[in-house]
Amino acid sequence: INGALTVNGAAVGGAMELISTQTITSAVASVEVDRNFKDESYLGYKLVISNIIQSTTADLGFRLKVDGVYSSTANYDTSLTSMYQGSTSLSTAAAANATSIKIAYSNVGASYGEVTILSSATTTYPRVSFNIDSGNGSSANAHNYKGVARYDTAVSSFGGISLFVSSGTISSGTVSLYGIKG
Repeated sequence: INGALTVNGAAVGGAMELISTQTITSAVASVEVDRNFKDESYLGYKLVISNIIQSTTADLGFRLKVDGVYSSTANYDTSLTSMYQGSTSLSTAAAANATSIKIAYSNVGASYGEVTILSSATTTYPRVSFNIDSGNGSSANAHNYKGVARYDTAVSSFGGISLFVSSGTISSGTVSLYGIKG
């Protein structure tokens, strides 16, 4: 995904530059991606998750590393929409003052998707958006989750994301971090 997109010779959008990749080959409680997200060398970041397999049916979520610690305090606000194969309606959910950002519920199948970390160089409130496709342990249907979230307390540093499951472990998968160039 390195390189610039051009149309008729003119650059459009930002190029994505691979920063790091972690491949999970044995059970782990979480996957931590440490990075100074207030670094002004990128306009934003994209965390790409691929084939994340969980050991048991559980929620998939993440926490932010703020002021040097992966925070589990009740400072996360999330709004998401979900839909699944076979349904004719959308489900919505919102959480204020939660202890993490949930990006897939009651999941046991493979999860794929991306989390966009919006530029935080000029703000003290980390903001993210996400789009996750996953299997679901309670049915044969595929699910899609889209949402936005923020950490609702001012921070002086934003240094990482920890992907985790609410119970069990992450058995396998790949997590890659890209920087979005101007």
